[in-house]
Amino acid sequence: MKLNVSERLLVLNILPKIGNIECMKAVESLMLKVGLTKEEEKEWEVKRVDQNNINWNAEKAKEKEIVFSKEEKELIAKVLTEFNKNEKLDLRFISIYEKFTKG
Repeated sequence: MKLNVSERLLVLNILPKIGNIECMKAVESLMLKVGLTKEEEKEWEVKRVDQNNINWNAEKAKEKEIVFSKEEKELIAKVLTEFNKNEKLDLRFISIYEKFTKG
């Protein structure tokens, strides 16, 4: 599945902070897969503006093909479905919601 920088950062931000061992192993794997590499940060001129905001050069940033396990996809879909149920989605979530819950 191809994800852009914004989608990757959103996925990282919605991952559970606590859970059972299987969940935490999936979170750990997802953080490694979805997180930006040092090379990407340098090439795309990623800069932390403050605690909650990151900027990058959108012209240089590329989508990344990421292979997710069934369990990883289900975890992300579960979180997004819960957000939807509790009406906690905003416009930023539309693309990842569609990718993870409709695919």
